[in-house]
Formats: sequence, C-alpha cells, structure tokens
Amino acid sequence: MMVVVDRKFSLTRNQKLVLGTIEASPIPLSAYAILKVLEGSGIRHPLPVYRALEKLIALRLVYRLHTIAAFVAAAAFPNPLTAEDQIVFTICDACGQVNALMDKALGAQLSSVARDAGFAVSQPYLELHGRCSDCSEPMDSPSTPALPDYAI
Repeated sequence: MMVVVDRKFSLTRNQKLVLGTIEASPIPLSAYAILKVLEGSGIRHPLPVYRALEKLIALRLVYRLHTIAAFVAAAAFPNPLTAEDQIVFTICDACGQVNALMDKALGAQLSSVARDAGFAVSQPYLELHGRCSDCSEPMDSPSTPALPDYAI
C-alpha cells in the first residue's frame, strides 16, 4: 500500500486506509467498493469512507470521476497536477482504464470562457469516455462490451 508521504499535511487513519486502497487499485473504485475492501479494518459503514474521500479530494490526493461515480488517486498519474492545469480524464468503457491528460492552454481557454460568463470553476477537469488503444475494435464491429464494474 503506497500512501503519499511527501506532502505537508497529515492524514487520519481512515484517510490513509482509503487513500491506500484507491492507490492499490488498477481501476477506479466506488465508495462501496472501497468499503468492501476495508471490511476487516474496522470501517463498517459508508460514512467514514465518504468523510475520508471528501478530505482527500479537498487535498487533491484523489479525484472523483462523476460519470462513473468512482475515485482515482492523483498519485496514479505521472505528472503533478496544478491548479492551472486542465485535466482531461479518458475513461475506457471496455476495461475501465483511466488516464489523465493535462493541457494548460485548454485550461486557460476554458477558464476565460467561464470567467466571461460569470462562472467560477470548482473542479477543473473533463471526463471523456471511449475505448483505450488496447480495447479498440475496428469501426465496423457492431459489438458493444459491457461497462466495467466499478463497484467490485
């Protein structure tokens, strides 16, 4: 279990458990999937998981993927993300793989459009669904795979 330790804040026991669970997973996890993994750790109800997730999101250690109601660890992505970055999450509908692409120019453009509309952005990221290169099929293929189960 890899828990981020080079940050200048401390985490509670539950926050460390939740973060470690998310970091150890190869795919995004729902809150209930996290709860299921942590059954033996003393966390038996969803509320402590949601409280931990809320704090981890505020610290930018975890991102919530709204379209699939699941969570990924910021440490899963190679480059540190800054407030100026526009994060585009690509989510494979076949295997569940998530990647983060950063684009400062896109971020500046979207921030400008939002500001001009009198809108304050609170979560500067987009989610794109499709198929990763490993799951791509020829365009004439009629089959559509089932979505991955994020709720283990």
